[in-house]
Amino acid sequence: MRFLADEWFDAMSCSLASVRLRDDESLVAEFDAGGRSSHLVVDEGRVLGWRPGPARRADVRLRWTAADANRLAWGTLAGAAAMAATRVVDANGPGGSMSAPPMGLAARDRTHLPPMFGATMRVQLMLTDGPFGPFQYAFELVDGVPVRERFGAALADVVITLPYRTVALVFAGRISVLEAIADGEIAGELAALAALAGVLEGDELRAHMARLAPAALALTTLGELRASSKFEAAFARVMAGTALP
Repeated sequence: MRFLADEWFDAMSCSLASVRLRDDESLVAEFDAGGRSSHLVVDEGRVLGWRPGPARRADVRLRWTAADANRLAWGTLAGAAAMAATRVVDANGPGGSMSAPPMGLAARDRTHLPPMFGATMRVQLMLTDGPFGPFQYAFELVDGVPVRERFGAALADVVITLPYRTVALVFAGRISVLEAIADGEIAGELAALAALAGVLEGDELRAHMARLAPAALALTTLGELRASSKFEAAFARVMAGTALP
């Protein structure tokens, strides 16, 4: 059985039928693996199928090269490297796509962001339950303005460990930055944390994060699906009968 062949999707849909998430989890995710489209449907916690072809309506559209899609499927691409390899289809992004959130925090017109003098720091997020496993994301503020960001580890003044879902909820405006910080483990000075919260709660940056929120929330559901032991077992069963590329 070839990866992403029609019979592979039939086998995967059958195998995933017993997987359950929380009842409030619903998602239509469209994938493009080097030009081969497919879509995964989760409705009220039930996986309804993973089928070839594009979705009529999708909550998120993700794109990879064929080589990266193969590496994801066989588990040799994960974490920060997988996030960096993932493109979110976005008509307003450069080339019609953008990086997977939280990447994109610094990708904005900074001239409209008021400075917060003295709020200069390097921040490291250690994110659990990401769509491709735990990963690290770092960004730098200069006088309250995000100027650099990257997936992976970096020297930092503040280190925060928290679930990826929490970041998505902040982006969506459902919880405050202070609530998010309280949900995690923190290493850093209180003054730096207070300044960070002040920057991220600013109206301009909040509006920018809101534009990234739909993709972040969809990726959260994919992360929770991936973290399910039943999904892991169901996916592994099908991959065991899939020919290596």
